[in-house]
Amino acid sequence: MTLEKYLPNIFSDKVDCIPDNIAVIYQTEQLTYQELNQRANQLAHHLLQQGVKPEQLVGLSISPSLEMVVAIWGILKAGGAFVPLDPAYPADRLKVMIQDSQVDLIVTTTSDTSHLANQSVNLICLDELPTDTPLSNPQLSTISSSICSSNLAACLYTSGSTGKPKGVLIEHQALVNHCAAIQTVYQYDTHDRTFQFASLNHVDALEQIFVPLLNGAGIVIREPQVWNDFDFIAKIKKYGITVVDLLPEYWRLLLHSWATTPDLVTDLPLRLVILGGDVTTPETVELWKKIPALRSIRFINAYGMTEIPITSTYYEIPDNTSWSKVPIGSPVSNRTIYILDDQLQPVPHGEIGELHIGGTSLARGYLNQPELTKTKFIPDPFSQVNGARLYKTGDLARYLPEGMIEYRCRKDHQVQIRGFRVELGEVEAALLTHPMIKEAAVVAHGEGKSKRLMAYTVPEQLNAQVSSTTFKTEVQDYLTGKLPNYMIPDTVTLLETMPLTPSGKVDRQTLLVFGAQQRKLPLRLQISEYGSIDNLEFVPFEPGELAPD
Repeated sequence: MTLEKYLPNIFSDKVDCIPDNIAVIYQTEQLTYQELNQRANQLAHHLLQQGVKPEQLVGLSISPSLEMVVAIWGILKAGGAFVPLDPAYPADRLKVMIQDSQVDLIVTTTSDTSHLANQSVNLICLDELPTDTPLSNPQLSTISSSICSSNLAACLYTSGSTGKPKGVLIEHQALVNHCAAIQTVYQYDTHDRTFQFASLNHVDALEQIFVPLLNGAGIVIREPQVWNDFDFIAKIKKYGITVVDLLPEYWRLLLHSWATTPDLVTDLPLRLVILGGDVTTPETVELWKKIPALRSIRFINAYGMTEIPITSTYYEIPDNTSWSKVPIGSPVSNRTIYILDDQLQPVPHGEIGELHIGGTSLARGYLNQPELTKTKFIPDPFSQVNGARLYKTGDLARYLPEGMIEYRCRKDHQVQIRGFRVELGEVEAALLTHPMIKEAAVVAHGEGKSKRLMAYTVPEQLNAQVSSTTFKTEVQDYLTGKLPNYMIPDTVTLLETMPLTPSGKVDRQTLLVFGAQQRKLPLRLQISEYGSIDNLEFVPFEPGELAPD
């Protein structure tokens, strides 16, 4: 039995060391390490009574709260692997995820059950567990004699190019290896508190939860509303938050506002800001330099994805350097990085190639998709270790003269929107299920905050009765029932015919040029599960002015 890299084992050891330290805070509620452990144990014992075994996928459908963290540890302590099923997701998407993962148990709360009413699964409500459920740690021997660090810990669904989301299988040892490696960078201790900002559907949430809790720090779960510039300062001070991991655009907006009133940003407990999920722009770095009170804070640009999983490279940005494009830096200690051509040969230094990532923290592969797993997770031709693999990221990059890595763009039709990697093919497939649409193509236009998805459609019948404005609204409303908010196109354009290349494929370059020439339309306000900040404008407060109620 190999348990040195089994998450509940490590967490239980930490509980024994600091039982009374605060582990989780959500608004006015909090749990100590011992309280979190005992509540997770209660759920674990109940799940064991339901027959949960190692490698079994268990759904987790709880809004951000203390209960969300309890459920994660409870499922893991029972030997299961959790599958995040966001209560905010459309019913159709949840149905696809539930059917694909074949979960027959979903941990939820009574306030989070309405979206699961029509799902053929058994619901376990945390707030309705029997009161006599044991508080003690489940004995591993009662779970399974075969439990080990290579068991599954989680299955996270990401956008799929085939039109359906795909589940990424992540093992205990991958998460433990990552937590140990990234701890050497972030350096959490028992005095730290980190802002748990990402949705549980996003892989960054695993880093924001597991790394602090395995190292004795506390986590503060984000509230339903995204904090504005004034609230952010007030909440950071109120909760004593020392580490934040945010979307670059959110941080840029905060910096832009604070730059006009730098006195507001004094005496913050922050020591580390991590930016990930999208490209960090030079403008963001320059804004940071203009605020003296923030220049002593460590500022890290992180790069990663679900399949790796989480952060694979990082760049700690010095305050005395300027870049035309901010690097993604160097690999975390347990990662191997190669930039290769199509023949899997290293490209010359400075040339652009596809980023390949290996090491001890790769995901197992994709659920129910052996061919895709074989295509994306390939044998490492440069390693002497038996079974070593590389993940083909699909990201194009190059080495800079200083030896750091610079991200360039995608190799395929995947795009980054609001911190999520989106396969345009999945959006197109959803559009084609609309009875009035015969052809559909989706492109991403713009960068950063201005990036938006633009859909181009050829209707079954194009006539005077088809209003482009009405059609756009109808299509967007239709997609709301099938896709998360961040995947719904901001514009839907009617075309008589789809532009094609000489080889008969959709001419996406023509669509991009066409999109650039259109009048800029306002983006739809979407506070997505990651914490999207489209159209969220911060109004600076004058010194001494109180925030409105």
